[in-house]
Amino acid sequence: LALAALAPILTDLPREVLALLAVALLLVGAELRRGARWGPLALVALVVLWANLQADACLAVLVIWGWLVFANRETARPGGPPAPPLWLIPATAVALLLNPRGPGIIADLPLSEDQSPTPPSLQEIQHIVDTRGPGGITVSSPTAISAFHINERNVRKYQSGRVFLAGDAAHLHNPAGGQGMNMGIHDAVNLAWKLALVIRGLCGPDRLLASYNTERHGATNQVFANVGRLTAVSIMKGQLAQATRNAFGSVIFGLAPARRAIADTLTEVSMGYEHSPLNGSEDRSFPGPGPGERMPPRDGETPYGSGDTPRFALCADPSAEVNELLETYAHLLEPQLRPPFGRRCIWLVRPDGYVSIVALDPDTKVIATFLDSLEKGAVKVA
Repeated sequence: LALAALAPILTDLPREVLALLAVALLLVGAELRRGARWGPLALVALVVLWANLQADACLAVLVIWGWLVFANRETARPGGPPAPPLWLIPATAVALLLNPRGPGIIADLPLSEDQSPTPPSLQEIQHIVDTRGPGGITVSSPTAISAFHINERNVRKYQSGRVFLAGDAAHLHNPAGGQGMNMGIHDAVNLAWKLALVIRGLCGPDRLLASYNTERHGATNQVFANVGRLTAVSIMKGQLAQATRNAFGSVIFGLAPARRAIADTLTEVSMGYEHSPLNGSEDRSFPGPGPGERMPPRDGETPYGSGDTPRFALCADPSAEVNELLETYAHLLEPQLRPPFGRRCIWLVRPDGYVSIVALDPDTKVIATFLDSLEKGAVKVA
């Protein structure tokens, strides 16, 4: 009754506070030398707290983990009740739990050890339903039964002559995080402006088009590494390791900066091309984004490369040297300057929003030399 009365107050607390309360309650409760009544009470409190976090899977995992902690704690005392059987978290089955925000699913993914998994039989599926379900359910006449196997592929070359590969034609990976579509979009954005400048005779093909393979092949390898770490955490074995993961992960995921960082990683906007052949310099001592890093968009600013004529952008204060750059390379540069990210610095930004060069104002020669190198080999369109 006390928890029910506190529920309206708890729902008004920030998510970060709720997360800390839930973990603190569990850790403190696990250390109490108490009777069996403490276990259910603490678990009900966890349900109330975590339902307001809208983290169904985390709620389910924490509730089961908390029950195991309390039950196993009791078995250390003479006369304490026995621990719950470990089939509460089966090795290969999927458990479905409900809370006020909707259903949560827990699935333990066994390692395939580089072997193709065997599709389950209808009898095995029936056994899982009998074990985990309410009873009286019979499965029959399946449309299809298959076993999922993770494949990771990244072709060695994204370009062969006039043929370019992008999206699933170039790479396949673990679906954890759902980044497949984002990777394909980034492939297209990376390649489109380069093709446009070459086809229109504004830039030579060699350096510009060759950078596509270097940049996107490296980005795909980085995604593989990130997804691999996510999968390793997801299939972590051992009760203590899983408990630690769930407790710390639930707190971290409740923090706004962590959620933004995860979103930036999944959408790939936090990735860069630090070793791109299109970086005019490797000097990263300047303030703000360096060569190969993404230039963050600013409110009310036109997106880089927008429109049907991609151009590089200059982020700089007006000066005689900068104005001369705009006039000399009007076919490659946006006609209007954009605000710089620091005093006495000039940023040359690619049409896809990544920095090529950062130079000290008024030293614009390095930028002019870079643009000249891109024009080398250009085939003028009549």
